[in-house]
Amino acid sequence: MSSPPLDERRFTEEEVREILARAVEPSTHRDSADSAGVSLAELQSIAGEVGIAPGRVEMAARAVVGAADSPAYGLLGMPRRMHLERRVSGDLDPAEVPEVLATIRRIMGKHGSAQEVLGTLEWRGTGDAGSRLVTVSSRDGSTTIGGVADFKPLAVAAYLPAGMISLLTAIIGFAAATQEGSMLGMGLSLAVVPVAYAGIRAVVKRVAAAHAEKLESAVDAVARAIEKA
Repeated sequence: MSSPPLDERRFTEEEVREILARAVEPSTHRDSADSAGVSLAELQSIAGEVGIAPGRVEMAARAVVGAADSPAYGLLGMPRRMHLERRVSGDLDPAEVPEVLATIRRIMGKHGSAQEVLGTLEWRGTGDAGSRLVTVSSRDGSTTIGGVADFKPLAVAAYLPAGMISLLTAIIGFAAATQEGSMLGMGLSLAVVPVAYAGIRAVVKRVAAAHAEKLESAVDAVARAIEKA
């Protein structure tokens, strides 16, 4: 069951403390939530009293609830596709584009390609783990930073060859064990596939999580840079 949109979510007292702690120095946040929880707008209003920009609160809130709202990894150990979005006050200064691209490339670890499409700056990187896209679009005094990752190529590269090898190994082993009448051999042969799957899934999950973390870091870094400008 998917979580409600962030602006409709009710935050617990513990989440309020952690969100404000991320947005400001730990000594400046206030314990102001009641037992019914508070909304994102209420959190932003509270933080505004001590000079914290609404965009900073939203990013901090996403960091706190991100684990619960992140895409399900499912049977493959990863989401097939993930999408991130941050909205902050301020416009992207054309003079700051090179610095923004340098930040994205540094965090993502790829030079990638960049272009401007209908007023939106796009950075795209591809590799064995799939494609990554970061977009920056300014309009009416605010900027939306988006991040998209497509993990389908990673699934194909990881599961197809390894899956075929483990299945073939299981079939050959089972056939040999059957001829010898070895029940233990047959059992071990049948165990090859699930064991191989568990190993592949664990590796794929780590790789996908690492790339997802990089994408989120890049999106958040660009959002902070634009908000501070």
